Amino acid sequence: MSKIFCALFLLITYFATRDVLAITDNELNELRYTKALVAYNNKNYAQAAKLIYQNLGTKEPHRESLELLAKIHEEKGSLLKAQKVYYFLIKKYFGEEILKVDSNKPAAIQRIPKADTMVMNYIYKVSDLFMQLQIKYQEKILKAEFGTEKKLLESRRNTVLALAYKYLLYLKQHGYEPTLVEYQLGLIAREKNEHELATRHFEQALEEEEKQKTPDEDLKDTMKFFIGDNLLKEGHRDLATKYFKSIYSTTKNDAVKNYSRLYIDSLTSDFWSFNAGTSLGNDANPFNLDPRNITLQAFNQPSNYFELHTNAFYNSKQDNDFMYTLNFNFNQTKFSDEIFRVADSRIFSVFSEMKFYNLPHSVRRLQMGFVLSQNHQLNIEDWRPYSNTFSLAPYYDVYSKKGIFTFGLPMRRVSYQKIRNGSAVTQEFLASFGYSPWTRARFFSPSMTVSFGTTETSNSTIISQSNNLRASFSNQTQLTDELNLYFNLTHYQDEADNTQDTYKIDSVGFSLLRDLKKIIPGSVLELGWSSSFMERDLDPGKTITKTVFFGTLDFFF
Repeated sequence: MSKIFCALFLLITYFATRDVLAITDNELNELRYTKALVAYNNKNYAQAAKLIYQNLGTKEPHRESLELLAKIHEEKGSLLKAQKVYYFLIKKYFGEEILKVDSNKPAAIQRIPKADTMVMNYIYKVSDLFMQLQIKYQEKILKAEFGTEKKLLESRRNTVLALAYKYLLYLKQHGYEPTLVEYQLGLIAREKNEHELATRHFEQALEEEEKQKTPDEDLKDTMKFFIGDNLLKEGHRDLATKYFKSIYSTTKNDAVKNYSRLYIDSLTSDFWSFNAGTSLGNDANPFNLDPRNITLQAFNQPSNYFELHTNAFYNSKQDNDFMYTLNFNFNQTKFSDEIFRVADSRIFSVFSEMKFYNLPHSVRRLQMGFVLSQNHQLNIEDWRPYSNTFSLAPYYDVYSKKGIFTFGLPMRRVSYQKIRNGSAVTQEFLASFGYSPWTRARFFSPSMTVSFGTTETSNSTIISQSNNLRASFSNQTQLTDELNLYFNLTHYQDEADNTQDTYKIDSVGFSLLRDLKKIIPGSVLELGWSSSFMERDLDPGKTITKTVFFGTLDFFF
């Protein structure tokens, strides 16, 4: 009887405590996690990890414990181990598609469905860990010597950036933390030397951060600093100067303030630069005939030429929102054929530009110039004065979120000293408008200019007047870090009082600019081609074509 009673007692006890024991196991996981969290907060990572691994041995791994394990790996510097933990969490709660998709297939990334917030957090952490990894690779690259080791490190760094970009692109399309995502995309674009794209990302991140109730001022200042640096690297020295001054006067971040001060001192200090170079080319219209001289076309023929040029440039120190530049140039061109001796030229020029920065979001500029041109008139051996040119041009640059708008009123007066026909004077008055958008890409960095005005030419017996219109478009394509392709297209229309002199010129040109700094420090090689098609209204179909092929090598000091 007692044996039966004991058996019944044990059976009742088992069924009564079975659920209680199950609850106790879950509570034990939470208890170990709590202890691990305390150890983590005390920087006792070994004890914390030991407790966490006990929670991972169960059939259903404890999610919070996995998250804490990833944090421990990250703080210990084991970034790849931390990534593996997040990979496991993403795979378990979302699937493998986002992990396996190719970073070079944005369309495939867009087809991946939206994950919940928890998984989005994991994906962002993976991208952030990749950004930390690229910093470590960058430090190793700076220390590595040229050769196989450095190339291998650069390849790994590029792979890491591509993977970070993949996850950030996914997060962006689903609206996850726009400020942080745009900021990280801006950093990636900077690392790839895509400075205009980086500026757009940082500006978008700034707009998103401004929407917050309590914006992170330090983050905003950091992004503003990067925008200023990007503008400088893209050649917008004036705008970069204004940007750094704005940052310096408003930021409370000491590091950003100090760096801004260094940039301002560098940008506003005076300096000299010099360059000299030579060009070899072939010109199909050495006499520079236009459609009004079409009867002389028979005397034109292609000829090779040789050119020497030098330049000295001075940039003054910026003082009280004012600075100026001076530019001195010398150019001499000689054609190989003796019959084109009169087309040889020697040009001396000096230009000055004054800049005023005292208005917000704009720069006022005043350009002045003088050009003295000499040639061999009447085939005379000696150089004789041919023309003097005076120019004056006020400009107003407006900086907007869309780009740079430029308004100008250039004026020019040319005095010709001709031995055979006496002197002549040409005066030109123009109004011009230019636009260069910020939204540039590696293969599309355009600028556009339109000008219109009047030209008056007079000599002792004749005064002629004409209205003219010029429209131009240019684009820069960055093929590599050292190689750039430039394209320009121009249309010029001259409508004279005498309809017999009305003509138009359409021009197109390409040039390839290669920085040879790795071969010869301070040297640049340019190879180019340009062609102009000139036609008079009264002689449709009778075109004068000026085609020039050239190669130029410049040395900068």
